[in-house]
Amino acid sequence: MYGLVNKAVQDYISSKFGEATWATVRAKAGFQDAEFVPLQAYPDELTFQMVGAACEATGMGAAQLFEEVGAYWVAFTAQQGYGSLMDQLGADFAEAIGNLDAMHVRVALMMPNLKPPSFRVLENGDRRLTLAYISKRQGLAPMVTGLVKGLGRRYGIEPVVTLQKAREPGGDTDVFEVRW
Repeated sequence: MYGLVNKAVQDYISSKFGEATWATVRAKAGFQDAEFVPLQAYPDELTFQMVGAACEATGMGAAQLFEEVGAYWVAFTAQQGYGSLMDQLGADFAEAIGNLDAMHVRVALMMPNLKPPSFRVLENGDRRLTLAYISKRQGLAPMVTGLVKGLGRRYGIEPVVTLQKAREPGGDTDVFEVRW
């Protein structure tokens, strides 16, 4: 994952639990540098090690931590200079969700090694949609829940996100129901 993701994890932990907790997490995860370089690729294992260490240090479960980091991610990346890109996602929440893949295409211009997930709206109804999250990375469904909630807040709504169908063993797709 790119350093920007890890930097968001770092910022979330530091702001919610303090710098001492971040120092503990960093040491347990084996990360030696003082900061993450946002546009540098890091092994996915480092991110999962940080989350595991953060769970130990805070007593949170991995799913809860991933969801909270996902919700945090939207505001964090907006502050990191990506807010105008998010503003172009669409006039409303449903349109924004439908344009997430297009945003990743634009982000990939800055991050050539980016391996983004894909988001596909399978059904779109009155204040609800069915969303497929497609990724080779396992275990990130809770982060998607948080991301969708964070994006909803950006549009002034509080969506309810439910994992409708978890990926099958060896699969790459989780399906969510989103209502607002």
